[in-house]
Amino acid sequence: RGRGAGEAMLAHALDILRERDVSWVYLAVRASNTRAAELYRRFGFREIGRHRSYYAQPPEDALVLAMDLTPRGCS
Repeated sequence: RGRGAGEAMLAHALDILRERDVSWVYLAVRASNTRAAELYRRFGFREIGRHRSYYAQPPEDALVLAMDLTPRGCS
């Protein structure tokens, strides 16, 4: 934790998706996983919804995040 591995992996994954002309990326993250949610937000993901009781063990909501990878969406 705290060594930048998650940031490096996410940056690499987004680069690959851009190379493949992917327009949008969607993901779900546990509502309690604030470190991950903040990482995604720093990269430009925006919260677009919430799945109630998405996770079973323990029961928890999932935040749904999305990111526009098109040139106009990348600012």
